[in-house]
Amino acid sequence: MFREELPDQCPPHEAVDVAYERLYRAVPADPPLNEHFDSHARLGKPKPDTVDDCRWASCSLFTHRRKATNVAKLPKLRPVCQFVAELRVDVGAGLSQLRKQHVDFWFYKEFDPCTAVENCSGVEA
Repeated sequence: MFREELPDQCPPHEAVDVAYERLYRAVPADPPLNEHFDSHARLGKPKPDTVDDCRWASCSLFTHRRKATNVAKLPKLRPVCQFVAELRVDVGAGLSQLRKQHVDFWFYKEFDPCTAVENCSGVEA
């Protein structure tokens, strides 16, 4: 049902299937590839103790371009993520949970996030 294998009790019951006019993600290429929307769990990155398994298995998106740009400028990501993808996500893409300006997104298996990308531009220096 979901694009990635998820831990038990995931997504959380608070997650909803809603549309977003604009979401942003730091990505390494223009145009972005499907795998640029993989979760840290799928990429095999070690999980910090402060993050639960379910959130680690989500795709992190932001409601403001500035937030995605700030993520791309982090020292560990700066050499990799040089672009910010702007997405429009319709109902039926998956379940999500909004946390201030951050969105945890669990995409449905049939959804290709690249189809939602409307714009991709370089990160300002």
